[in-house]
Amino acid sequence: MLSEFTESSSSQGDIIYSSTEAELLINITEHMFVPKHTVLKDQEKKELLEKYRVKETQLPRILVCDPVARYYGMKHGQVVKITRVSVTADTYDTYRYAV
Repeated sequence: MLSEFTESSSSQGDIIYSSTEAELLINITEHMFVPKHTVLKDQEKKELLEKYRVKETQLPRILVCDPVARYYGMKHGQVVKITRVSVTADTYDTYRYAV
């Protein structure tokens, strides 16, 4: 079942997300098929873009309404590092740009 994603802003500029009770029953980051996600700080994002000589819009994308992105409170323009386990490469990192 797909849930409805609702976002609104308060008068102080805070972003308020609404969730269903079912979404809050399970911590999705602890699921065995969900790799580790780490939201990069602005300086780390800048270093990443310089290292690979790319623009942020050239990175693969993740929607801000993605369940893991919502869990971490990601905003448009942030970059997340996803660390996956691989049989051949042990672990590898991939990056996603929040849209």
